[in-house]
Amino acid sequence: MKILNASISTSLDLNECREYIAVLPLGSLEYHGKHLPIAIDSLIALRLAEELSERLDAINDVCILILQPINYGFSAEWSDLFSISLRPETLLNILRDIYSSMSKTKGFKGLLVLNAHGGNTSVVDVFIRETTFILRGRAVAVDLWRVARQLGLEYCHACRLEVELAKYLGVETYGEGDVSEARLSPRDYIAYMNARSGRFGKEPCLSEFMNSLINAFKEAIKHILKTSQH
Repeated sequence: MKILNASISTSLDLNECREYIAVLPLGSLEYHGKHLPIAIDSLIALRLAEELSERLDAINDVCILILQPINYGFSAEWSDLFSISLRPETLLNILRDIYSSMSKTKGFKGLLVLNAHGGNTSVVDVFIRETTFILRGRAVAVDLWRVARQLGLEYCHACRLEVELAKYLGVETYGEGDVSEARLSPRDYIAYMNARSGRFGKEPCLSEFMNSLINAFKEAIKHILKTSQH
């Protein structure tokens, strides 16, 4: 299996691959305290796309094409501190246009969106459902924070897990701060769908989190390959 990276390649010769699956890292540009870069979600998404692609088992004649990340997302909740937020319909249209462009290239099997920003989740869901059920296309998503919630984490922003993940992936950090409990308000709880519990779930250990991400990524790739055969 060959991995092509559009972020660093000087040219892309897709003729090297009989078929390929595109991986689209999706992040944001928003406040993450004084200890993490404001672009941390995008940096994590791209590094994870590279890391997870390397962990895949060989797939005969199928390449993985890692696309340039989308560095902006739907980030309305941190606007008073700093964020550049796309409107949900803008982000949805960007995803549509990327898929439309890819679907015209020879050998395209499907698109995997690797989302590292919780505010994007609902928009990505709409895109996946629309592409799958209306356009009869092949698009799937692996969402970091949905995986984290499955492991018991209810709310996390610039928290210890994100710091550990950034360090593991080689992204520079600036300390061990945590903004999760710095400015809780009813608005924050609404944004993160946590209004009734008023508490934080456990943060999974990094190894458990990575194993779950790897499994989710592999299953997403298998799903694209399986559905493309029908």
